[in-house]
Amino acid sequence: MHTQTPKKKSPNRLAYGVSLGLAFGAAIGAAIGIFTKNTGLWLPICTSIGCTLGIAVGSVLDESAKPKRPAQRRRLTNFPEN
Repeated sequence: MHTQTPKKKSPNRLAYGVSLGLAFGAAIGAAIGIFTKNTGLWLPICTSIGCTLGIAVGSVLDESAKPKRPAQRRRLTNFPEN
């Protein structure tokens, strides 16, 4: 008896964008905060900017990865021929 294995769902690129944005934003915020000795200000600012950019980039990548529907063409068959 043959059982079909379920297909693995491809990962959502939006989730990758958000996670990478949070990681890079936190790293940049920590670096700027340590450099300016004001980590409490720069860490949340850069984390929120990184999350926002991650959402934007991830949604663009996720939308471009979806298969496009073929353009629907109308057939002009009901017109009388001249």
